[in-house]
Amino acid sequence: MYEACIGKYSSKQANKERRKLVDKIRAEISERHLKAGEPGVVTEKELTKAVHQSVLDAYKEKRNRHVLQDTFAVFRYLYEYSKSCDKKARALFFKKVVGKTFRGWSEWTYVVGVGLDRRRWSGPRKYEVCTFAQHGGEPKGTNTLRANTH
Repeated sequence: MYEACIGKYSSKQANKERRKLVDKIRAEISERHLKAGEPGVVTEKELTKAVHQSVLDAYKEKRNRHVLQDTFAVFRYLYEYSKSCDKKARALFFKKVVGKTFRGWSEWTYVVGVGLDRRRWSGPRKYEVCTFAQHGGEPKGTNTLRANTH
């Protein structure tokens, strides 16, 4: 896992920590035997089983902590993702609604500036541009905008 040969990741340090664990477990088992009135001798099989159980419990505790951290990280990511999606959805909805509302008025304002008669066509989408004027069908000087027949 680590390529260090000194410090806390060295095999010498690992053996030292394992020896401390074994001595602590041996002392606990010996004390338990003495309290029960038995001789305080701990067999190798009993010690191996207790060390194995101790290491397994430590592993399970560490794994549970990592699972909780990972779960929290996933929920945090999903929360941030949903916030960004909500922000995008609100922006798109606003753009759609505003586009529907103001595009017609913008076009109407532009066409009024070009020469649309406001009294005849009082709002957006109530006029259409005659295509005859684009092809020279009407004489110059006449109003090329026609009322919408829809």
